[in-house]
Amino acid sequence: MYSNDSRFFYKVNNSLKKLKIPIQVLNFGQKVRNFDGVVLTTQEEFERLPDEIQSDKFLVYSDSQDFEEYIMQILATHKFGNNRDYNEIIFSIDPGENKTGVAIFLDEYFFISRIFYDQKKIVSEIKKFISYFKFRKSDAYKIKIFFGIGVPSLVESLLDALTEEFKENPPIFYLVDERKTSKIKHRKKILNITKHEISAIWIAIRAIKALKSVNYFDESIKNNRKQSQKKLNSEIKFDENLDKEVFLGNLSISEALEREKLK
Repeated sequence: MYSNDSRFFYKVNNSLKKLKIPIQVLNFGQKVRNFDGVVLTTQEEFERLPDEIQSDKFLVYSDSQDFEEYIMQILATHKFGNNRDYNEIIFSIDPGENKTGVAIFLDEYFFISRIFYDQKKIVSEIKKFISYFKFRKSDAYKIKIFFGIGVPSLVESLLDALTEEFKENPPIFYLVDERKTSKIKHRKKILNITKHEISAIWIAIRAIKALKSVNYFDESIKNNRKQSQKKLNSEIKFDENLDKEVFLGNLSISEALEREKLK
């Protein structure tokens, strides 16, 4: 971090501690050396730097920016490198009577998961993350939304809400058989997250595996705008080391499936 703004420092530092992202503090005015990672600073301070120092190594925060968006961009850079353009975003949802787990993937790499108690917040979260990573709601084939179908009434309610939200150009909503996705106990130790979030991650893995088997990119599917829902079924048989790498964001789902095939 490269800033004299104490308010900015404490907000960023507290957020990154929660996400377990390490930071190095540089005194403002100190020479910026070549190193891996990005430099966090404010727009005002960035503009005061000499032109030869300014570079795409800086991740700059503006007061007009949503602070959570900035933190999520830092997390994405920490996980996936300083590449801020993504081709696809996946929302994988495990609806529950009291808690709903949502897992988010960028280009099939696990990014973050959360628990929700309110359906409206799930819809608003999806809207936020679409904007955070520069997608538009009209990017129907860059946005995938997977639903576990264990609680049909909740799925139907969420589908109605999201169909309304995307009414001008809806993506295809994928309904996924979620049996046995919450009975994988040791995965909780890997990420220290709830079983609902773990189920959401597994729903995405199962869905991608099923989509590959039916050739998702077939033109007949892509051009069928009336097909707003598609049901997917797939068994999960995954090497423990491979699924750990997916859970940690080190392998994309497709990469893990390809490695599984080679065994």
